[in-house]
Amino acid sequence: MKVILIYHRNVLLLGKRLKNSIHEKNYEICELIFNNFEELKKKIEKHPSFFEEEIYILLVESKKRLMELTDLESRINGKQIVLIIPDESEYMMRAAVKLYPRFITRIGGNFDDLFRVLKKMSGNK
Repeated sequence: MKVILIYHRNVLLLGKRLKNSIHEKNYEICELIFNNFEELKKKIEKHPSFFEEEIYILLVESKKRLMELTDLESRINGKQIVLIIPDESEYMMRAAVKLYPRFITRIGGNFDDLFRVLKKMSGNK
């Protein structure tokens, strides 16, 4: 199963580091870097099958970006989404669950929890 990592250009270094870590765990990975999530919205509208069988990791670095992403709720509901948010404050968690992710973690650390979830979602042993 392919993993698609989606993030804003503001977190380019973190995104690249995460991409490399996922690749090292032997997952087929593709990254999509956006200047804004309006570009992602247009991509989904243009290609409705965009969010089909892949696992999507959405790296969100700010409240503003999370709010932009919640505008896509109806388009990504029911998909295999993992959400990485800046903190686990009540505000962030309330906004994050609106996207119905399979898993939510925070930015920081070594992402071991993320890799355990990816392993289960992809069916890897």
